[in-house]
Amino acid sequence: MKNKKEVKFRHRCVIKFARIVVKPILVNKWKYTYKKCDELGKKQPFLVIANHSIDLDPLFIQLSFKKALYFVGSEQLLKKSFKASLLKWAVNPIGKKKAVADMDCVRKINKIVKEGGSICIMPEGNCTYSGSMSNINDSIAKLVKMLKIPLVIFKINGFYFQRPRWSATKKKGPGHGEVSEIIYPEEIANMRVEEIYERIMKAFEKDVYDYQDEHKLIYKGKDLALGLERLGFMCLKCGSFNMKTKNDRLYCADCADEHRYTNQGYLVDRLEVEMSLKEFETRVKNSLINYLNGPTTFEFKDEVKIYDTSGNKNIFMGKGMFIIKRDELKIVTHQKIIQLPLHDVIAMSVYRKDKLLVYLENDTYVVEFLGMESPYKYLMISQYYRMAYKDNNKKITINDLGLE
Repeated sequence: MKNKKEVKFRHRCVIKFARIVVKPILVNKWKYTYKKCDELGKKQPFLVIANHSIDLDPLFIQLSFKKALYFVGSEQLLKKSFKASLLKWAVNPIGKKKAVADMDCVRKINKIVKEGGSICIMPEGNCTYSGSMSNINDSIAKLVKMLKIPLVIFKINGFYFQRPRWSATKKKGPGHGEVSEIIYPEEIANMRVEEIYERIMKAFEKDVYDYQDEHKLIYKGKDLALGLERLGFMCLKCGSFNMKTKNDRLYCADCADEHRYTNQGYLVDRLEVEMSLKEFETRVKNSLINYLNGPTTFEFKDEVKIYDTSGNKNIFMGKGMFIIKRDELKIVTHQKIIQLPLHDVIAMSVYRKDKLLVYLENDTYVVEFLGMESPYKYLMISQYYRMAYKDNNKKITINDLGLE
């Protein structure tokens, strides 16, 4: 049987048409400026690596390249649905499981490159919560070495403050994207995998707050802080998990401590002391670790919607409860009760703003939180206890917790 081609003429046609339709919207409505990349030949495949601020990043990145890019994204985008079928037909994205190794993804990338297609990967695998770069797995450097094609480093700035991952509202302000560096195959051939990884990390060492500190951009909107409890789910003063937002304020419903979120993306306390959300996230993580280190017996639970997305399925199981204890995960719906030790969970990953992917040995579930509840909180609690189970003597630090 003849192998099915991954790179098709229609993909180029779709991208060409989309550029004509979408470009005015991105430039005018989103205030996006960009630089075209003309240094690479039309027939030469290449690999683009970019930072990831918002879900629409692929649209902005594609504007800088004449050649159609094949984007690596979450496998959840390609689950059985009309939208997924249309997406596959139009641009053939490459699905990847979050937080776990995926050899099918690597095989498809390799096949597309051999057919002359170019790839774009956002190696964080997640939109940032706080503006800082998420963890980048060193497997990206191994992929660069294997592909033997030009590596293009692309940086987007500004959009994090327009649509922070935690936010329930949109802000208005500028964004900019451009290629910052191209590393050609001749140079890559003489580099060790460790050196490639270091080069990639160095390219992204300046994050959105470094850019913001330099340009002092303004992002206006209503209810600026709405949704910030998804990131700031714990009170830094009293340790309560009863955080709320209103207008531009994040406050604790128990002790009334509060911070104001500014139109430049900073938090300001009552003494007018300013801090970035990167610093705020670090402090929240430290508070959570101190809480989990203590003797307190706890149970976190929230009402959620549950979807079974095992294999190619996308089945709504109904509303239910998602419960985490020190040593147990429990998902309860009217159809089914899933109960297992927390350390038997293969992986968890935050998906979009309000969802958690739960990978078990033979099943995958999407847990959709209602209102402004924080999937990030549940991810980090799970990470803490799974690590503690593997090594009882390990001192868990803030670097061990976060997006995967």
